[in-house]
Amino acid sequence: MIVCGTDFSNASRDALDVAASLASRLRLPLLIVHVLRPPDDLGVSVLEAADQTATSRMHDEVMRLDQSNPGLSVEGRTVTGWADESVVHIAEVEKASLLVIGAVGHRRGTHWLTGSVAERVARTTTVPLLLVRNGATLMPWIEGRKKTLRLLIGTDFSAVSDQALRWLPFLRAIGSCDLTIVHISNPVAENALLDIPGPVFHSRLHPIAEEVLTRELKKRQSAVDLGGTIESEVKVSMRMPAVEIARMADEKEADAVVVGLHQRSGIDRLWFASQADGVIHRSSTNVFCIPYHTADEPLRALEAPNIGIVLAATDFSATGNHAVAWAMAAPPGARVVVMTVVEGQNNRAAAATALAAMTGPEAWPENVPVSVEVVESEHVGRSICATAERIGADLIIAGSSGEGASPFLGSVARDVLHGSERPVLIVREKV
Repeated sequence: MIVCGTDFSNASRDALDVAASLASRLRLPLLIVHVLRPPDDLGVSVLEAADQTATSRMHDEVMRLDQSNPGLSVEGRTVTGWADESVVHIAEVEKASLLVIGAVGHRRGTHWLTGSVAERVARTTTVPLLLVRNGATLMPWIEGRKKTLRLLIGTDFSAVSDQALRWLPFLRAIGSCDLTIVHISNPVAENALLDIPGPVFHSRLHPIAEEVLTRELKKRQSAVDLGGTIESEVKVSMRMPAVEIARMADEKEADAVVVGLHQRSGIDRLWFASQADGVIHRSSTNVFCIPYHTADEPLRALEAPNIGIVLAATDFSATGNHAVAWAMAAPPGARVVVMTVVEGQNNRAAAATALAAMTGPEAWPENVPVSVEVVESEHVGRSICATAERIGADLIIAGSSGEGASPFLGSVARDVLHGSERPVLIVREKV
């Protein structure tokens, strides 16, 4: 089912036409929802009159769409409540595949404008949402009169943006798409994440950062097939990613932008600026908003991850080496990187020799590729996290007994857990 919210404005009619065409193409029923404000706001007599008017207008819309889309199952429903809460609730109860509403830039005047209902719906929906700003760019593609849809999607390599990428086959079921995957890169943030020393240039990336970002983009690019062209781009900017994504969408004449929804609330929302909100607010084209928190999230959480690279950190203590042993149990085809952190150049050669001695064929299974890394740093936990980002580790393994003087036994494990967004396995050794 596709659910479309309407206030019977011109923008809502545009969204209704798009929703009806999508439902017809996908052979799904269409539910049109109009929400009347609660009686406390209008008064009972006014609400009754508004209800009668809404019922009449709803009937007209259902008849219009039924005539223009032969074979489409259309239902109209008028409810009382708050627009954003009601339309999201109905879409969730009906297990809708898509929720569609109209949005009209930054202007005020209708019930469904960006900055009010549309943004609140995006913050709470567990159903993929389409904000229609220009239905004329979508209709020819939906109806098969246009070969491909031009899409732009921003990624920060998080689970949220990856979820948005995984949703794209829904559009492929309608038609082919030309896709541009964009990462907005702040050189200061990238150097900090990768623990790159030296000066930072605001207009260009350090070669290490550029290599890492290109690798991550290509990995995601190779996982998507929408029947059209796919390209990826790293855009260096000190501005907010949302500003750049909206600008690039205009520059590339994208028919739609796709964003993943973090859907933070309360104090988290005040502290972490929502890039999705920024794209929704600034974009001049249509926006697909894909929530991370969906009804099937518990099932998605059960999906087995693909572990290609395991990073094991050791300080050569029994506890540290125990973490390395766990890494050697990596699944077939995985590669293990064993690393240690030293202070000063004088300790580097000895550490490299000790690592090499750990990776002989008599010590580990021959079918597990092993490489070693020696990193010079005073900040052990930060270096482990940075190395994991640089090599693209799918799993970090470190040892901890929770006590003792060795840095790997307590504080470093905590630093890695708090500092890395990648999965971390802490191997505790009971003594």
